[in-house]
Amino acid sequence: MPRPATPQSITTLLNRLAEAEAQADRLKREVEHSQRLATIGTIAAGVTHEVNNLLTPALAYACQLKAGAESEPSRAAAIDRVVAGIEAASKILQAVLGFASAAPIDDERAEVSHVLEDSLTCLSREPKRDGIEIRAAVQPGLWVGIQHLALQQVLLNLLLNACKAIRGAGTRRGEIRIAAIQRSDGSTLITVADSGPGFPKEIAGKLFQPFASVRPARSGRKSAHPAQAHSRDNGHGLGLSICKQLIESAGGTLSASSSPDGVTFSITLPTAPINSADAI
Repeated sequence: MPRPATPQSITTLLNRLAEAEAQADRLKREVEHSQRLATIGTIAAGVTHEVNNLLTPALAYACQLKAGAESEPSRAAAIDRVVAGIEAASKILQAVLGFASAAPIDDERAEVSHVLEDSLTCLSREPKRDGIEIRAAVQPGLWVGIQHLALQQVLLNLLLNACKAIRGAGTRRGEIRIAAIQRSDGSTLITVADSGPGFPKEIAGKLFQPFASVRPARSGRKSAHPAQAHSRDNGHGLGLSICKQLIESAGGTLSASSSPDGVTFSITLPTAPINSADAI
């Protein structure tokens, strides 16, 4: 017969359980951070191109100023252009570095418009260069109960996937629409819709599964199903799964619907109260 549990053995088991939970939590944060770094890898080329486009003319103007051949009005204009270029490049790099940071944040709230601004800054102008127009209709001053970094990670992944789907469809132009409104039930609805090819019904259930591929097997034919270009996970196998975990950890939901006109991802989150400091 098994021996009865003693207070000492119960305490040991509880301590081991607490250690296992703490380790699982650390691993979860590490996976989320790794996915953020993978997302940065995806946007790195666009960011590098954009920063180079900003700094190259700034350097040219700085060289002209060093030569000292300009008149006083021309010098002032050149200085303004140098400062503007450096400030714009710095804003992009700060947004990317902030997103890469794994530093804990005390505030469990985020302002949707601010998160979206940081997300679009990380993308810089790459979507526009691909002929993709991003339209945003976000209710101002809308706060939700999730950390800024977590919501930014979700939005960036959805935006990158939407860009990839539109490019993969072979069309010259496309559109991504982002909207956020507070609903009467006290929640906030955020939608990210694109004009990509959508995905077949049979893969809808796999969309948020970790390591699951929603790409059909290669058939050797030149004309693949549009879903082959619409993997919706940026090729890493974890992006959408982690997005769903981040949203659900904040008490929200993440779902997707597909139609011939494209795909819409819907995020629901608890609406957070506005503090007096938020209005400053």
